[in-house]
Amino acid sequence: MNAVTLLSNQIKSSHNDLRYIMSDVTDEMAHWRPSGNAHPIGSRYVHAVFSADAFIPGLFSGAPPLFAGEWAGKTGASEPHPLLTEQGWTPVNESGEPQPIEGDVLHGWAHSVTVDLEATKAYAEAVYSACLETLSAMSADDLEKTVDLSSIGLGVMSTAAVISLAGVTHIHDVIGEIAAVKGLQGAQGFAV
Repeated sequence: MNAVTLLSNQIKSSHNDLRYIMSDVTDEMAHWRPSGNAHPIGSRYVHAVFSADAFIPGLFSGAPPLFAGEWAGKTGASEPHPLLTEQGWTPVNESGEPQPIEGDVLHGWAHSVTVDLEATKAYAEAVYSACLETLSAMSADDLEKTVDLSSIGLGVMSTAAVISLAGVTHIHDVIGEIAAVKGLQGAQGFAV
């Protein structure tokens, strides 16, 4: 098995797991605010989908992320992600210089955004397809190329590492958060 096939299989699996964890989430559950610093399920879900869109097709397809193109205004989120631009995941200050990702910015958005679950699920399906399509157009050599993500604190990474982070690792991190918040509401977390 080559690296492209391996990453494709991992992305398919992580997206199936995200579909599964969200399959029984109601609007009420999605917008319930846990105590402390945890974020509502709906904001975590749309954040994961926005991130996959920005980091995979947004960086590597040669086209803008879907949220800035054909899915603009149709992602299900009541407001855009505060750390994303039409160019993808490139937060900058008013002078156009890279700015570090600040937890308070994301926390504030996570507690104010509302999510239309059906619209976000449709957007998510488009993102899943775009991720796999982008990856299928790559060769093993393409995966070895580096990307400088220093502006957001990730440094220089291989394309394969970026895709694995956004399409697999981050998705599973969010699934864990969603499972925990579901459990706080008395619902089943992640059980297979």
